[in-house]
Amino acid sequence: MNLVEEKSIELSVTELVRCAVVVMCIYRSADEKIDTFFNKLEKIIQKLTVTHKTLIVCGDWNINFFQTSPYTRELNNLLLWYNLEHIVNVPTRIYKNYSNTIGCCDNK
Repeated sequence: MNLVEEKSIELSVTELVRCAVVVMCIYRSADEKIDTFFNKLEKIIQKLTVTHKTLIVCGDWNINFFQTSPYTRELNNLLLWYNLEHIVNVPTRIYKNYSNTIGCCDNK
């Protein structure tokens, strides 16, 4: 399975060797099916967690973390499964009648 697709899911991963930290920045196109994103995100996290280093995942996932939905519950369950915690709790985008936040989490 190709995990990265232009205009669908894009990511960059950097390892900070001296700090034993892996930082992943991921973008999900609003046009990509959410289930496809979750499947790819899980496979990527699986590959990165075997390093046993601190993992920081951030980016623009085009998911409204302030709205309770099956998608936010599924995402939170996925993050918890890999011991990741969503750490941005304030809106990062504020529109006239809408606000949401970027995805950013780290493992404890």
